[in-house]
Amino acid sequence: MVVMLSIAMEELLGLLDELDIPHDHLHRVLPLAEQGYSDPLVHDLILRLWSQVRTEEECNPLLVQSSIVCILHSIAAKCCQSPEKPPERISDRQLKNVLDQIEDRLDTALNIAELAAVVGVSKFHFIRLFNEAMGRTPYQYIQFRRIEKARLMLTTTHLTVADVGMAVGFGDAPNFSRTFTRHVGCSPSQYRQREK
Repeated sequence: MVVMLSIAMEELLGLLDELDIPHDHLHRVLPLAEQGYSDPLVHDLILRLWSQVRTEEECNPLLVQSSIVCILHSIAAKCCQSPEKPPERISDRQLKNVLDQIEDRLDTALNIAELAAVVGVSKFHFIRLFNEAMGRTPYQYIQFRRIEKARLMLTTTHLTVADVGMAVGFGDAPNFSRTFTRHVGCSPSQYRQREK
């Protein structure tokens, strides 16, 4: 059974004033008004009010007001709940923000928790969402971008191999050389000679 309740705006605003609730919170109620929601307490209160109105000429104002306060409290609690279900995917805007942050900070130590905060999820959930969006984990993607930037720098600059490694976020030359060789199949020096 579907039950609908209509409250006059002036009455609603009056109750909000009495309860010291700012009027700008009304926008949170709109999605509930459009979609509806199930709450046994609200359902019961509305049925009781409806029954009272049908059987009596005049409703007790205290009953009406207290019922409406309970209904508003339930609606407010529903509106202020944080979403229980984490997002199923990273939005295009969030993904762009994450990728921009990675590009801007390739030369520094990147923290997965900071990247997850851009999306507003836990780092474990972020890793899964990022992997689904990009086809690789954040760590794999960061390594890929660092190696790609290193390849470009090795062929377009005269920086030493160690300096290129530092410029793309590797703390020491041996680590950079090992990682580069694993990804590219040759050392940074060999790559520079081959590509010139």
